[in-house]
Amino acid sequence: LLQKRKHKLWDNFWDTTAISHPLHLKTGDESYETAGNRALKTEMGIPQIKLKKIGGFNYFVPHGDNCENEYCAILTGVYNGEVTPNPDAVYTYKWVSKKEFVQKCLSNDSSYAPWAILTGDFLHNQTQ
Repeated sequence: LLQKRKHKLWDNFWDTTAISHPLHLKTGDESYETAGNRALKTEMGIPQIKLKKIGGFNYFVPHGDNCENEYCAILTGVYNGEVTPNPDAVYTYKWVSKKEFVQKCLSNDSSYAPWAILTGDFLHNQTQ
């Protein structure tokens, strides 16, 4: 499930769904899975599903006067239900096959967010 994300630095780019950062709460830190489910619910109206971390990468990309520098965990899960995108977070969405996503990312499609391209590269290398 890809979404055209509303984002401060990478607005109107295709991205993987439910990009999130674990929160540091008074009661403890969120897991990647908890943060992912929070983002799925907030961004796409998807109820809690089982998510599994399959990998990750360090991400560093300058963007004008700003720079994003972070660790990105890659989570996967299965969902076949209704999607209700949050208009404050998402312009539109589309379902694509893993193969199509990886091919677009490997071609450095300029309509994809940089971390989405790195995710596609990671998934490509997992199948090699």
